[in-house]
Amino acid sequence: LTILSFALLLCQVAAADKPDVKMIPFSNLPIERTYFDDSEVYIIIYHDILEGDVWISQDEGKSWDLASDVPRGKAIMFIAHPF
Repeated sequence: LTILSFALLLCQVAAADKPDVKMIPFSNLPIERTYFDDSEVYIIIYHDILEGDVWISQDEGKSWDLASDVPRGKAIMFIAHPF
């Protein structure tokens, strides 16, 4: 009984450690990503320098949206402010 309980516990731990992988197609490969890991939610920003777009993920890269305050195709540079 102890061995069976231990085996079930190991199965539960192994299932919890599986990453949630999702393919998100972009027009161009990201050259640089900016991570904001000190916020409540792990935020990632990706600047597509060829298209001039800024993409943002507020759920650790599971979904992506164009940054709402940046006109599409107009972003020349992205500078992360240290504060």
